[in-house]
Amino acid sequence: MGIPAGRSNSPYSYPRVPIEQPTLPYPLLMGLSLTIFGNFMYQPDDVRMLVRMAETGSLSCKWVDIVAKFPLENWEEAWSTAAEKAGPRDFTIIEPQA
Repeated sequence: MGIPAGRSNSPYSYPRVPIEQPTLPYPLLMGLSLTIFGNFMYQPDDVRMLVRMAETGSLSCKWVDIVAKFPLENWEEAWSTAAEKAGPRDFTIIEPQA
């Protein structure tokens, strides 16, 4: 897998998750004094905003299929269920007891 490059001191966005571990040419990176930055796709504030939108009803969750709900104490069973029934629309919910 090649590494796309931008101009010097310019950010380059690589918005894909590599299927395999990318190999980096360390001697070249060190020799040219290049720096690689990385971050998660979504920042913590993005996740908070998404939850807030769902809570207020401004985000429709009709496309979601809830597979099962579990109390927090049964997190191990919830985790197993989520792994077994994983899908793009399938969600397993862990919720605290009220």
